[in-house]
Amino acid sequence: MFQANGVVTINRRPAAKVLLSFAVSLPGRPPPATKLDPRRRVPPPVQTDKLGRWVQDGFLDGVEYVATVSAPGITFSPAQAPLDTNHHQLLAEGTTVTFAACGVARVPALLNEPGKPPGIRRVQVSFLQFAGRADIPIPPPVITETDGTWQQPGFQLGFRPS
Repeated sequence: MFQANGVVTINRRPAAKVLLSFAVSLPGRPPPATKLDPRRRVPPPVQTDKLGRWVQDGFLDGVEYVATVSAPGITFSPAQAPLDTNHHQLLAEGTTVTFAACGVARVPALLNEPGKPPGIRRVQVSFLQFAGRADIPIPPPVITETDGTWQQPGFQLGFRPS
C-alpha cells in the first residue's frame, strides 16, 4: 500500500477545503466484475487543510488511480491526475471562475427552411485564447449533447475565447 499527498492552491494561495476524490484507472479495460475485487477499492475523498495540503493512504501497489480536484467556482489544472506508486504527489493550481459559455452546433440551414435547423451531436468544441492573461488556463474542449447543445464553465474575466 502507498500514501499519496500534495498541495492545492487557488490564485497562487493555499486552498482550504478543496475536495479530492479518487477512482481506479482502468484504461482500455472494463471495470472489475465484483465489488470484492481489491482493484475496485478506493480510498475515500479528502479535503485540503488550511494550508492547501492533503494526505490520503490506502492506495494499493500496482493499481493506478485517478485523483480529481474540485471546488465550486474554481477551475483546476490539472483537474484530474494519475496516482500510483511512482507518482504519488499532486500539485494542483486553481483559478476563480467568472463565467461559463454555451452554444449549439447546428446543421447548416437552407434559405427556404422554416425554423431552426437540428443540432449536431458529438461535435467537439475547443477553445483558443487570443486575448487576456496568458497564465490563466484555457478550459478543456467539450462534446455536444444529443441536441447539439454544449456548456463549459471555467472562463476567466479577461479571457476571450475564439
